[in-house]
Amino acid sequence: MIYYVTIGLCILTIVIHFTLFFKRKTNPGIKMQATERKLLKDILSVPFENATVNSVAEEICFFISSRYNFSYVTILINEEDTLKVLASTNHDKHVQQVKRYVLDIISNHGNKYIESSRTSLLYPSASEKDIKSVYLIPLYIGNDYFGQILIEDKKLDQIKGYEHDLFSLIADNIALVLSNMMFTQKNKDMAYMDSLTGVYNKRYMLQYLASHTKACRSRRRTYSLGIIDIDFFKKFNDRYGHQHGDIVLKKVAQSVQSQIGANDVLFRFGGEEFVILFDSDSKEKAENKLNVIRLTIENLEIKSEDTDEITPVTLSGGIAQYPLHSEDYNQVLSLADKALYYSKDHGRNQVTTFNNTVSEFEALEVNS
Repeated sequence: MIYYVTIGLCILTIVIHFTLFFKRKTNPGIKMQATERKLLKDILSVPFENATVNSVAEEICFFISSRYNFSYVTILINEEDTLKVLASTNHDKHVQQVKRYVLDIISNHGNKYIESSRTSLLYPSASEKDIKSVYLIPLYIGNDYFGQILIEDKKLDQIKGYEHDLFSLIADNIALVLSNMMFTQKNKDMAYMDSLTGVYNKRYMLQYLASHTKACRSRRRTYSLGIIDIDFFKKFNDRYGHQHGDIVLKKVAQSVQSQIGANDVLFRFGGEEFVILFDSDSKEKAENKLNVIRLTIENLEIKSEDTDEITPVTLSGGIAQYPLHSEDYNQVLSLADKALYYSKDHGRNQVTTFNNTVSEFEALEVNS
């Protein structure tokens, strides 16, 4: 698998440089500046092997924002004739507002658009963020529409003249990188997906955590890990049979997957345990999210196919945060697991964040 990823990236690098060469030949006015060269080098330095499409897009947003000193960058992809936010440097509460703004721009002005004002622009969240300039750039692969990049900036008219064409050139190559990553992820999913639940397996989780922790360390970012366990799962198998136990696992996995953020990742840890990586989230935010998930699962109606009886499902959970609790992802996982067992020992159907009390807790054998 890594061999094919490496070959794919080598081909992609050649394609990118050929595209740059061709565009400079057909438009001599376009000259690659140091910023653009560094940006392309940044993009190709992303650790693709253990990344997801969302994490790569997030890195690209970060690189664009830092290299050009833009205030906010959002990448959206075309999916089933609508746009889906792949990554954004915006606060979570503004992401959907930004998406609606992009759709409104495209509806009224087309998919390439520039607007600036000496005062804050008028779309939702612009005044709160003091945005004075926006630049909407379409992403294409050949003639196929791939998505959009939206740049929001607090400064007035930072992008001018030939830089419009230059950034469009960079955008073409960003589309190539993301498209290649989507293809790679489809192939990777075949090896790294749990066949029963359709979420990532433990093997991929360990690789992903190693790669993601390295990236967070270099960017000085945080994440939290949540471990959840289905309470009394053995009783489902004993009373209703293993087939019903499999149905419970699939329903729980589907429900959790539908509730986590675009950059969060769900893994099956083994048996009835799952791990959620809450990307960039503090322990408090992760605990709130996990409690919402827990309450949603509690209200699921999962029927036994044999008796038509509704079988109530509850979860216990534990949370630990990188790097607050540890800079070693294995230790963060271990501390979250300890917090999980604290939840199970203290009544189940609850979420516990690792703390001093949990640290002193000696877990006894707890029936699942």
